[in-house]
Amino acid sequence: MFLRFQLFASNASRDVSGLMDFVEWNEYYESWYKGTPDNLRSNVEQIHEAFPGKPIVISEYGYCACTPERPEGDARASKFCANTTASFARGSMSAD
Repeated sequence: MFLRFQLFASNASRDVSGLMDFVEWNEYYESWYKGTPDNLRSNVEQIHEAFPGKPIVISEYGYCACTPERPEGDARASKFCANTTASFARGSMSAD
C-alpha cells in the first residue's frame, strides 16, 4: 500500500489548505512580500489560528536578486538567508 501526503502551499488565511495533511507556507519577506523575517512569528501564528491543529511547514524561503530592480546579487541573498535562518532559530514556534 502506498500513502501520499496531501500538500498545498498557500499564503491565504483560509483555503484548501484546511483539507490537507499539513499546511505549507512559502516565506519571502523582503523579496516578494513586504515585511522582514521578524514578521515570521506573527504570520505563523495567524496561519495557526486559521488552521488550528494542522502542522505548519515553511516549504520555501529565500531572496530573489534576479530582477533588474534587485541588483544586489548573491551577497544580499546570503545575508537574507542567514537572517531568516536566525529568525527560525530564535525559538520554537510550536503551538502549545
